[in-house]
Amino acid sequence: MNFSVSSLSFPAPRAFEMAKLDKSLGIEIFYEWAGKTLWEKSLEAAMEGREGPFSIHAPFMCFDLSVERDMPWLEAYLAEAFDIYHRFDADGYVLHTNAPIISPLDERVADDRRKLVAERLHRLNEICAREGIAMLVENLGFGAGRKTLFNFEQYMKLFIDDETLLALYDTGHGNLEGYDIEQMQKTLGDRLRGYHLHDNGGKTDDHQRVFTGTIDWRSLMNGAVRYTPNANMVMEYNESAVDGMSNYIDDAKSLMALIEQRGFGEMA
Repeated sequence: MNFSVSSLSFPAPRAFEMAKLDKSLGIEIFYEWAGKTLWEKSLEAAMEGREGPFSIHAPFMCFDLSVERDMPWLEAYLAEAFDIYHRFDADGYVLHTNAPIISPLDERVADDRRKLVAERLHRLNEICAREGIAMLVENLGFGAGRKTLFNFEQYMKLFIDDETLLALYDTGHGNLEGYDIEQMQKTLGDRLRGYHLHDNGGKTDDHQRVFTGTIDWRSLMNGAVRYTPNANMVMEYNESAVDGMSNYIDDAKSLMALIEQRGFGEMA
């Protein structure tokens, strides 16, 4: 089981500091939050000698698959990070389905938007597969009165209807939306390729360190090692949640200790 660190903790001016992370940890970047040159230069330093994997969070600030927009534009926007994906041998490209929904939607409208998302995910996944890229569809949850388009059952239906899709489970989002993570782990198995690890109190998407909120980490980790042992575990913390580089390796060890206590595995 691999652990990585998200660049959410390292806003663009601090991107070069990722090179200081323990070499056993991988790195995941929010691609659209910096320019290509900055990512190339900072990753040259950060990935040198690194044992952990590399992955990319696809653009999402202007990327909403649920609303009418030129598909060629969406395809081109998604493809902007493909060069960096291949240059640093990434193993996952994380995609959002929709932006937060502020006002209630008529159910017929919502259903039409979900169908549009499903169609577009299939098309984008075909493009990614052709380019040798593993596209991972993330579950969403926003909190603070903002809604997502897919509840747990609707999100899972995407993978039941399209067996080519791969998934990433975001723990904080799932906590906000009441996801049944064990059922998801059992149902998807190896198709669940990654996790975004962060905690909250069940009301807002705080992106705090693990063990600081209401998530049952023992249950999640034991399900992960049983059903998705090869998944990448990305610690996706807000910058303000971290007080030192050692936080990441400490949290990874604490999470693995939950598994060891049940006898399911050992940390390499």
